[in-house]
Amino acid sequence: QDHGSESPDFIRMAPTPNPGLTWILSSANQRSTYMQMRTVAIITLLCANAVTCMAQDDVDSIDQRLDESIKVYEKSASDAREIVLKKLDSDKADAQKNGDLERLKQIESSMQSFKDAATKPELIDRRTWSRYEGNIASARKKVLAAYEKAISDYTKLGDIPSAEAAAKERDAFQENLSYSAPKQLPPFADDALWAKAATQQIRECAEIAEIRKRLVALNVSDEIIVFQHDNLDGQFYHCLLKNGTVVRHDGQNSAWSIVNGNFVFKTVSPDGAKTWLARWTFDEKRESFVTINQNNKSSKGKLIYGNPNTFFALK
Repeated sequence: QDHGSESPDFIRMAPTPNPGLTWILSSANQRSTYMQMRTVAIITLLCANAVTCMAQDDVDSIDQRLDESIKVYEKSASDAREIVLKKLDSDKADAQKNGDLERLKQIESSMQSFKDAATKPELIDRRTWSRYEGNIASARKKVLAAYEKAISDYTKLGDIPSAEAAAKERDAFQENLSYSAPKQLPPFADDALWAKAATQQIRECAEIAEIRKRLVALNVSDEIIVFQHDNLDGQFYHCLLKNGTVVRHDGQNSAWSIVNGNFVFKTVSPDGAKTWLARWTFDEKRESFVTINQNNKSSKGKLIYGNPNTFFALK
């Protein structure tokens, strides 16, 4: 037989693909592919969430490290101040024991100035003051380095708001470091910016409506203090003080004094019917507040332009 002639029958008899089996295999392949894609998607999502969580953990870690550095600085600065205060306490005890009234008064005044404005006490010995300055400088250097590190770390994470916030804190900290107290000014006026306040700045400052809501020191120069204050009736008055004595005041009689380390400004109307009393104080966080009392009715508000170490600062 010619087997070549059987070729068509052989081809017809050859097994043909099973449609059901083909669908099963196709479905299985599709499910396998789907499961693979789903698995990849889940893994991708988990990875994204993990990255997000890791990023948040990194931010929290940076926050924590910076907070710890600030606390260390505050503790170091407090310890440094304690060195000076302990020495002054010892000197004060000696002066009291020896009955030296003038020295005792001088030491007490120096202690108050140092507490209020970190002013160098006149009678402090060089060794104690050098130790204080060295410790403060070291603490400041470390906390500034911590700020720089935090800003860099925030930036690496792409957290611009946190980086900018840390930069602002750093700048404010550095600005506070530049404050110095002109010797001729009262203890509360320990900001060098006071002396830099020019006439033009005073005029510009007076135009700011928010400032007019509070009793405000506008300028300090050569023991002269110019105040603008709102009498709570919508009228404004100016007062010129020199060496603690009122030399000019528009409309009313005024006086000021330092009471328990707080600045007090008192104004009485010519007929004696109205009295305005403004007292600057510090809360537990060393934030300055002004309390205005008009005929025994008080209102309290936070100073707009100020810092924890000064009575008022023109920016």
